[in-house]
Amino acid sequence: MGKLQGGRRATCALTIAAGLVVGAVQVAAAEADRHGGAARGLVAPRGPAVRGPAVRGPAVRGPRPAVIFLNGAGATLRGGLNDPVHDRAIVLGEDQRVEVPAFSGAPEAWARIVACVREELAPFAIDVVTERPRARGYAMVMIGGVPSLVQQAEQVAGVTRQGDGRAREIVALVFSEALKNDVTDVCNTVLHETGHILGLDHVYGCEDPMSYLSCGEKHFQMEALPCGEEEPRSCSYVGGRAGDTQSSALLLAEHVGWRGGAPPRPRPSPELSRRLPVLATLERVVEASSSLLEQELPGAQVAPTDAMAISVLAQPRQRGHGFVEIVVEVTSDRYISDAALRWVSAEQVLVFSCGHLEATPEISASCHRQGRVFTFRVRGGYGARELSAVAYDLRELWLVSGRATIELTP
Repeated sequence: MGKLQGGRRATCALTIAAGLVVGAVQVAAAEADRHGGAARGLVAPRGPAVRGPAVRGPAVRGPRPAVIFLNGAGATLRGGLNDPVHDRAIVLGEDQRVEVPAFSGAPEAWARIVACVREELAPFAIDVVTERPRARGYAMVMIGGVPSLVQQAEQVAGVTRQGDGRAREIVALVFSEALKNDVTDVCNTVLHETGHILGLDHVYGCEDPMSYLSCGEKHFQMEALPCGEEEPRSCSYVGGRAGDTQSSALLLAEHVGWRGGAPPRPRPSPELSRRLPVLATLERVVEASSSLLEQELPGAQVAPTDAMAISVLAQPRQRGHGFVEIVVEVTSDRYISDAALRWVSAEQVLVFSCGHLEATPEISASCHRQGRVFTFRVRGGYGARELSAVAYDLRELWLVSGRATIELTP
């Protein structure tokens, strides 16, 4: 089930699927989202347990592509074992019959929701469709209505039954009217419920759609994160599988496969690249033991993986009066501790570490971090400036960007 969080970019954070046991606590199948909470860290009440057998698929090995039917046209749902073909959902009572209304938002909002879901699931072998498939073997996400339709509390944004990664014929509900038909909130709730359909647990990491926490945009993470809602815990899955951490992206790929057979090369987020040109990208990955302030990075070069990237974004020609904005965006399957910007003029070489910058008269720069996006503001001047960036993780693996030049004009 999902919970709602307040704020301009609020996202649905959802509780746990049915049948899971964390410690001695039975975790509910539906997930609850709270509307109007603080910007982060709020966790909704857990939803009621959904009775019935675990949702399991055929005993086949290897990934199985998935089809997700986004149903915004409404339907009459009946209780019983999940059967999207005949509009039956296990999250309803056995004798329950519910008229789920069509999505009530504008057609433009529906189109943007569909595009958002497709974009986020594009790396995986998952087809997102808006017309009911003729063949069996698809999952259905109903988008419309309010939680009271299925006797859920008003703070619930979505409900489904967690699958085992192989099952496909599962039904989920996303209560878009409770989300005020907000494109971002509905998209993130659909992604969250889709993750549960395909076997994912919750993670304790704010950048992932499977998380209760919120810190901006959400994408399925390559990084292995602890599972959890209010606090970290071990992961637990249908069928008894367990683990200490979950990489949502890698587990999805394990269950459905990568589209095209391989993970995509990371690229700057569309929102950033629409605003700022990409001037430099990943040049090399280095195992280093030197200080961040050293200009050169000793150590043997290691082969970069498809899950690592660093990009430097800025306007190549801009006025130098005041402060200049440079954005460093990092993608990695590891936790990124910090990033630094190297700023070279004819007079000096400066290296600004985001995590150690303090605004003082002597330090003419500042940095704001949001997830893996580091926004530096440096006092400009006039003439050419050479830029490059470095990011590093807890194990001294460094991502080093290429070098780029910007021209500061009067």
